[in-house]
Amino acid sequence: MTKSLLLAHDLGTSGNKATLYRLDGKLVDSVVYPYEATVLRNGWAQQNPEDWWRAVCAGTRHLMKGRASEDIAGISFGGQMMGCVCIDAEGRLLMDSIIWSDMRATGENRILEERFGFAHACTVTGLRPAPNYTLQKLMWIKANMPDIYERTWKALQAKDYMVYRMTGEAGTDVTDAAMTQALDINRLAWSGEIIEAAGIRPGIFPDLKKSASVAGGLRKEAAEEMGLIAGTPVITGAGDGLCATVGAGSVEPGVGHCCLGSSSWVSNCTLKKIDNADGVLMYNPHVVDDMYCLTGTMQAGGLSYKWAAENFYPGESYPALDGIAADAGAGANGVMFLPYLMGERAPWWDAQATGAFLGLGLHTSKEDLLRAVLEGVALNLALIFREIHKIEPVREINVIGGGAKGGIWPQMLADLFHVPVYKLASAESGTSFGAAVIAGVALGVYSDYTVAEELIEREEAFEPDEARHALYAEKLLAFEQAYLALKPVFGKL
Repeated sequence: MTKSLLLAHDLGTSGNKATLYRLDGKLVDSVVYPYEATVLRNGWAQQNPEDWWRAVCAGTRHLMKGRASEDIAGISFGGQMMGCVCIDAEGRLLMDSIIWSDMRATGENRILEERFGFAHACTVTGLRPAPNYTLQKLMWIKANMPDIYERTWKALQAKDYMVYRMTGEAGTDVTDAAMTQALDINRLAWSGEIIEAAGIRPGIFPDLKKSASVAGGLRKEAAEEMGLIAGTPVITGAGDGLCATVGAGSVEPGVGHCCLGSSSWVSNCTLKKIDNADGVLMYNPHVVDDMYCLTGTMQAGGLSYKWAAENFYPGESYPALDGIAADAGAGANGVMFLPYLMGERAPWWDAQATGAFLGLGLHTSKEDLLRAVLEGVALNLALIFREIHKIEPVREINVIGGGAKGGIWPQMLADLFHVPVYKLASAESGTSFGAAVIAGVALGVYSDYTVAEELIEREEAFEPDEARHALYAEKLLAFEQAYLALKPVFGKL
């Protein structure tokens, strides 16, 4: 029987999205099984990896109803990054996973930065030091849960633990490894230098593999739980951000992408080696050999829209809100919004930054405020785009994520970035589609990653409007000046 389907899992923070694709890239079926995070106290966030496993198995069984398991050519994963799943030498879980958003290792991050140096960390790892990364989380576990640390055989990422459950093989790919802050970005090998500075034993990190590699065959026990055939190839996969990059067709320099999700980002590919000493952008390995990603992420992209919707227009649909914001007109009647509702990462890296409206007057309407929120997110993304464009020019942007469903945000981005922006038909399935492409490359179904550009479907094109670009160029300057002027005030609020 012909192997005609690729099974991709997008192991996110709120649930696992299991998706079936045909080998020609067409979506067959998809289902989401949710799970929760446990917030133990402010800044602490954990999840039980057993919940992930149950969601993966349940989603797979759901998709396989009425389908032949012999049709599955392979299983691949994209998964939440920057976590810490501790297992012992028998493969037993030692504690819940400390997930990407957890900030408990702030003190450990300060220690690492003092020992290793900020600029040196940026140059070696491609990342500015932060408490979210796995290395700092392991430092915290060592200091506060020494028994767990001593019993830990391997510290895995979310998708790597799923692959381990399926195959018995403990490994990771370079995209997930890079977001531990323990990878030498220049050698694509574990950095003994920064691991030693952290006081962590190097053997705790798993072997490195290519994203498009077969980790192993599906074990009999796992196959029975999932309703599949033992021996089905399981692909190493990649972190969700890099799967989304592939799923957005961003596999060559100049073809960038923007994700308009809860958090939002702009990214572009490059073959250039940079030192990234200022740490404004994240500089990580792409799944494509010898290629890197320049990425800037903001904290509250879609979250800002959600906040405005809930507070200004409770119960209103997003398509209706898009229409209201469009009617308000470019420039939001002179109102400006700083979208720093959760502090900010790129380009400012300022945890104390707060949201703010400026330009309010008696003439200001609720519609103006809504438009200003959308423009504020787009303006911050434009600052990120500017930093990326300096290093590797961007000639076009593919936009993905829930915020891409309407046309208003993609058009704002086109006007601000001054490049064509394309909304993809698979805007909300980019991560799982990228995981499927990685599986196809690993299995030899696709010759290389350029197939992603061929398989994606551009649903709508947005060309820059020169008049709006001129208006937004002035507003972008004011936006930047507003943040810099208010920066001394944020910490006093």
